[in-house]
Amino acid sequence: MEEKEFDKRSFFWEADTETYNELQKLIKFVSFVSELKECSEEDKIKAGKIIDVIKNLHHAELISHLGIDLDLKDHSVTIGSNKKPGVYLRKWRVWFECEFFQIEAASYHSDEPGEYYDDQYSYNSFVSFNKDHDSSNGYERKSINEDINEFVNDALHYESYLTKTLNNVEVDIDIWG
Repeated sequence: MEEKEFDKRSFFWEADTETYNELQKLIKFVSFVSELKECSEEDKIKAGKIIDVIKNLHHAELISHLGIDLDLKDHSVTIGSNKKPGVYLRKWRVWFECEFFQIEAASYHSDEPGEYYDDQYSYNSFVSFNKDHDSSNGYERKSINEDINEFVNDALHYESYLTKTLNNVEVDIDIWG
């Protein structure tokens, strides 16, 4: 008996034109982050591959697991009984994993560890590429509540969030799986 090769196209939803066009706006974010001095040559190569994935989202077989993060950290702010209060993390993040494309911008403050800090801009959107996720079976296909350009523009102005101590810029670009 001949084994059939797994066809990703039968499993993944192919983005409609509106969703595809909206996600193309992320290319500007990926390009920007890859040009920061904190990026290595290897990071820049990975960023190029991520841009290729975004450009080809309508070809489900090209989708990989990926992530790109721009983080500002303050290592002097601690959480616990001897805490020094303040924002300890500001992040912009795009990742694709387990059929979900997720986009997030958030700040975290020591007064509410693990919770979004409401006094600063936040963004959270997703698109499910699981073919079975749609409103007919109780799943939301996508949640893009605000134009992705707002997320991108906030990231492009990351320096406005820098402070005397929230000044450690870190970039993580990865492709796996």
